[in-house]
Amino acid sequence: MRIFLRLCGALVFGLIMVAVHWLPIGQFLEREYGLPLLYKMRGNLPAPQNALVIGLDNDSVKSMNSHFNFGAKPWPLLDDCLPEHAKEDLKTAVNINHIPRALHGCLVDVLTARGAKVIVFDINFNLSRPGDANFAAAVGRAGNVLLFERSSGSSQGFMIQRQRPTELILKAAKGTVAFQVDSARGEITTGYLTRYAGFDDLRAMPDRAWMEHTGGDLAVAPNLIQPFWMYGPPRSIDTVQIGAVFNPDTPDVLPQDLAARTVFIGSSDPLDAGIDDHFPVPTSGRGAELIGGVELAATAFLNRLHGTMLNWPVPLVQTLLVFNMAFVGGMLVLCLTGWRLIFGIGALGVAYLMAAFLVFSKALIWLPIAVPVFLTTLLLCLAAISVRYLFARALVRRLVPAPIASKLMDNTVADRRAAINENATIMFTDLVGSTALAESMDQLAYAEIANLYYDTATELVEAEGGMVVEFQGDGIVAMFSESVTGKDHASRACAAAIALSGNLEARNAAVPEAPALKIRVGLNSGLAATGDIGARRRFTYKALGDVVNVAARLEQYGKIIQKTGENVILLSAVTRDYASSFAGETEFVGRMTLTGRVEEIEVFKIKM
Repeated sequence: MRIFLRLCGALVFGLIMVAVHWLPIGQFLEREYGLPLLYKMRGNLPAPQNALVIGLDNDSVKSMNSHFNFGAKPWPLLDDCLPEHAKEDLKTAVNINHIPRALHGCLVDVLTARGAKVIVFDINFNLSRPGDANFAAAVGRAGNVLLFERSSGSSQGFMIQRQRPTELILKAAKGTVAFQVDSARGEITTGYLTRYAGFDDLRAMPDRAWMEHTGGDLAVAPNLIQPFWMYGPPRSIDTVQIGAVFNPDTPDVLPQDLAARTVFIGSSDPLDAGIDDHFPVPTSGRGAELIGGVELAATAFLNRLHGTMLNWPVPLVQTLLVFNMAFVGGMLVLCLTGWRLIFGIGALGVAYLMAAFLVFSKALIWLPIAVPVFLTTLLLCLAAISVRYLFARALVRRLVPAPIASKLMDNTVADRRAAINENATIMFTDLVGSTALAESMDQLAYAEIANLYYDTATELVEAEGGMVVEFQGDGIVAMFSESVTGKDHASRACAAAIALSGNLEARNAAVPEAPALKIRVGLNSGLAATGDIGARRRFTYKALGDVVNVAARLEQYGKIIQKTGENVILLSAVTRDYASSFAGETEFVGRMTLTGRVEEIEVFKIKM
């Protein structure tokens, strides 16, 4: 039965973790923390040399602005290529939105001269501008230029609105790439969110670039719907800023031979990462530098070209991985204890993480790790601590009375605390004839009788607000203190003694064939030292003082006056006076000098 309950507990925990994994919060944790950790563990990789990014950045615009306004040194590639109206435009340009179309034409000529295999523009040319003719002429001469067009609205209805390049430029280009720009979720590819709703269908650009680069057929090639296999942080793909292409001080920044490269042109400004065409990437971490959309397109192109597309397992595989991790961890919590449990949880988490990393780095498969490793391990550790705490609490409650156990568990000091003086009533009990009973019985049978007696006595004492502080031989020592039981501690101690006597009488009558159990009880009240008694590092909760000694002597004195077959409960005059609310009757036994004491005390007996 216990094994079945453990299996059920682990099963429920596994199902809960699976549910969390598929909730939005679980998917968020995988994207924002799981995948970045895998990239961080892997480190940066050299990107293949089949792609080049020409970055449009504000610094390049400023440098060209300064050249045409103040430059004394010629820039031949620009001075000879640009018409006068473009030069005038550059004199007032302050950012990439002011780059004249003729400058893009000059860039196409430079790339064509160096043999670029495919040229892809991540720029919208849907509005006419001065210099369109210059740009269109360069595009026509190249014969390998891809442009993109934006579309919005339903892709299945007639509400689509297309923003295509101007007719002049469109006729000169090799083709266009369609972009859907009204996405509510902002997904670049399945499994990777950009958190920007502007470029949902980015995969169209790398797909078409791959087709032109390889001569492949998109109709038979799989769509690029996997998450990106990133090579590293921003600028991992070879990037040349547009200003450096034309600046004579950086003649070698652009490779001379581009025959094996597809060139992507678009916004890539490291100092202006907040523009619409930039997205968070898993290698950069939260709040770090962002990557431009043009570099994402180049990355996806290289993924397709080299077959390095990152795969996200099918839902069933993800579910099984998360469930198995949580189920095994749950079984560890329910079956192991102590350091073995902590080690087992840690080893399980590390083993899964290392396996996920190997699969990620070698097979390019992104296994879920945020929920199965981070969240599951955390919850397992908390569960392990909770289980150990509950076990420790239950153990302490077995070793000391319940009220003291609560104080011990809530106290952060492990050392012995000072005892206090308080009024209390002390109870000593003993089984009559226990020595002879033990001699005549099997020891296990006798232990069973003793435990039955201890159980009964503890239950009845605690029912009256008392505490059994010691099991002593064949009896108990109980304390009814003012701080725990209340001011009527003497009355409640008397009631507990009578209840114990009545319970044993009822048991004797119900089981006549069993040995009859009789008891002696001694009760005394007064000032006692209560608290942690013992060595500094090993102590117990009990009471000390003359009041305790007198109670013990009263119980022993009961041997003299106890008649055969009866229970006897003796109490001091102090206890009788304290027990103002006690409804039972007492009779005076006499004035007696108890062993070890000089002064006589008045002794009373409870009538039953």
